[in-house]
Amino acid sequence: MPAKIKHISWKNGRPRFNPGKSLIALGYSSRMLKHEDGRPYTAGEALDFSNRISAEVAAKRTTKTVKRRNRKGAVRQSLLYTVGDMFDDWFTNNQLFNQGGAKGHHSGLSKSPATVRDYRQKSRVIEQACPLIWQSDISALDEISVHGMFEQLWKERGLSTARGCVRTLSAAITWARKRRATGLLTNPCYRLQLPSPAHAPRFATKHEIRHLIATADHLGLPFIGDMISLGVWTGQRQSDRLALTHKGKHNGRRFFRQSKTGAIVAIKQAPELEARLAAAIERRKKKADGKLDQISAHAVTDEQLDKALSGDRCRKLFARVRKAAIEGIEDPDAQPDRTGKNEPVWIIQPCASLANFKEKDLRATAVTWMANASATIPEICAVTGHTPASAVNILRHYLAQNPELADSALDKMINWFEEDGDIESWF
Repeated sequence: MPAKIKHISWKNGRPRFNPGKSLIALGYSSRMLKHEDGRPYTAGEALDFSNRISAEVAAKRTTKTVKRRNRKGAVRQSLLYTVGDMFDDWFTNNQLFNQGGAKGHHSGLSKSPATVRDYRQKSRVIEQACPLIWQSDISALDEISVHGMFEQLWKERGLSTARGCVRTLSAAITWARKRRATGLLTNPCYRLQLPSPAHAPRFATKHEIRHLIATADHLGLPFIGDMISLGVWTGQRQSDRLALTHKGKHNGRRFFRQSKTGAIVAIKQAPELEARLAAAIERRKKKADGKLDQISAHAVTDEQLDKALSGDRCRKLFARVRKAAIEGIEDPDAQPDRTGKNEPVWIIQPCASLANFKEKDLRATAVTWMANASATIPEICAVTGHTPASAVNILRHYLAQNPELADSALDKMINWFEEDGDIESWF
């Protein structure tokens, strides 16, 4: 016997939509739930249908104008506080969205321009794809209606977008509940246990990183090689690497502020990174004829355009470097070999394994390399600025490909056992 589902009855294993009197008054009618080819809905499809109906009913019941009488008996109208009103209020009056200042430079308390743009984009998806949710009063939202919205967006827009819309709605509701009487006792977006998209664990090997940097240098894009080296040896986000400026070092460390969180991170200069940054300064000095006042203070600049390197251009140039690294670069001046086979002579050997490597994976590569070197979670967080939960999440996904860590753990256990180690009972 299928599980009991709201508004659904079963006969011979076939589901039927049976609306009550209140739903019939809203225009719903009874019908069998089946596909165009006659196949009956499965229990899961019937549950999805029930959730959508519940969301629609909640919206229809709360999008009407409420009429009340004042003390003198005159009828007055008060518009409900809809989800759309809440988003407008959130974007207009949220101080965290309006303290950012210049792009890429804002306090740790404010939200980055990129984050705000993503919130706006997700709110537009909700408005366009789920108009009944958008027009309903927020007091009518519950776990069923929000989950119904998630299921619809998952089907129409994909899992990542659906999860992002629920997170955005949740953030807006949390903000609104602190500032007005919403009628919500709890945030209906919490504890929905939404499925997560499948992760493709990806971090780079030493060979791949060296291959990318060599390719960037050969293409005349050494500043992209600098960005790659910064990503691996600092573990910082791309935006933070772009904002990093030369302000000197103290005790062999470089200090800078993360643009997203406002956290201060001290980075010890690794020899390979120090060599890259020193070479970058020399290139700029040479181009500026030694005029130090004309050299940008940024650790990495767009040396082709003589200005700060933007995130969009960095991503495009990285994609160009990666493509060349995957395909390899032939020597155009190489002479044909004597065998007549004319095998290509490579300046940069092809590296097909980089096909699914992205610029953002440099940060995860840093976390993984430090973990491979037996760094602890607190040590990793002190370098990258991750929260412990974020670092653990990265390691959970990225270290699955690393049997060396498992071997190291067992080696330590074997050493402990052979040294007559034991665990004292506390009970």
